[in-house]
Amino acid sequence: MLSIVAGEGFARVTGAERLLSAREERQRAANEVNTSRWVATVRVETAMAFTLLAFGAHLPGATAVVTPKGPAKAQMQVLQGRAEQVRSFVEAYQKRHGRDPTFSDVRNDLKLPPSTASVYLRKALA
Repeated sequence: MLSIVAGEGFARVTGAERLLSAREERQRAANEVNTSRWVATVRVETAMAFTLLAFGAHLPGATAVVTPKGPAKAQMQVLQGRAEQVRSFVEAYQKRHGRDPTFSDVRNDLKLPPSTASVYLRKALA
């Protein structure tokens, strides 16, 4: 009888050790997955932070006025709006040359895109 009780006790201890080792193995695997997940989460959050910073630096309302280092004429043009730039350019061109500037003159001198130059030139000449 004693050997039966000792055998049962030994089986329980051995079974408990197997359960504990299996639980530890699952916990180790879960820790590895969690570590990998944590590393991936940190990388994604870092990438998102830099992306948001990049977009935040280019908000439409957050433009900074850059004052160029050059003649006063260039500094005045930066502070003026595009319509005012085109209007003052047209007036100055008319005084110098005695005629209206061409579309290409306005676009090239003020470095405007074609669609913008045409809109503001029509308004200035009207």
